[in-house]
Amino acid sequence: MVQRSWLFASFMLPRLHLHPWDLSIEREDFLALTTGARFAQLSIFPDGSVSHQTRWFPRWASQWDVAKDETRRSASNGECRFFYSFPWRTPGFMAVNYMTSGEQTDYRTMLLGVQILEQIARHKKSNAIVCQAYSDRLSERLMHRWGYVRHALSIGDNHYIRRLS
Repeated sequence: MVQRSWLFASFMLPRLHLHPWDLSIEREDFLALTTGARFAQLSIFPDGSVSHQTRWFPRWASQWDVAKDETRRSASNGECRFFYSFPWRTPGFMAVNYMTSGEQTDYRTMLLGVQILEQIARHKKSNAIVCQAYSDRLSERLMHRWGYVRHALSIGDNHYIRRLS
């Protein structure tokens, strides 16, 4: 379902909300609308519903944002949010700019978000997904379990890539 605000409808970006997400069914309509966005926010809720919001500009993360998010969560309880983009300077790559989660977000919710991001990247025909994991909760073991390996060691030791070929 696509929702738009009645106020300044031409300036508002579409928001998709799907109630139960099933990974066995590839949702072509959802993937077609999500890959058209250059900057977007993907929200996964504890009941398995998914919300996608197109953004005008990217949401970047700094170490200050991560430290602030550790003390006071910006996502609601059990929710997981991914902010991603498809940069023009690096075609063929999806960049996960920022990920935040609520107090009681479980592993299943985070894993569903990672799998949906992979489906979006594959539908866009991206070669890889790159991210920079600042959080202590995203360990190297967990990143390897999800298929991410260390990348660009000159930038820092928390830069990861997942190749999709």
